[in-house]
Amino acid sequence: IIIVIGTKYVSLASVTAATLYPVSVFIFDKATGDPTALLVVQTCAAAVMCALIIFKHRGNIVKLIKKNENKINFHKK
Repeated sequence: IIIVIGTKYVSLASVTAATLYPVSVFIFDKATGDPTALLVVQTCAAAVMCALIIFKHRGNIVKLIKKNENKINFHKK
């Protein structure tokens, strides 16, 4: 939400959240003391989901790099 408010790019927020998801799964699982095998499986599953989300957003990523991505408008017309 902070990224959307700050940049007005929903796709940037989606890709950022997807990228942080495996990291947060690893940190949370490590903090809760999950067994190593479960930690690895959950982190790998999160990384696969991250990769799929980034793959599906590749067109939006190109638009972001070229600065052609549409911004969200918070105000009614």
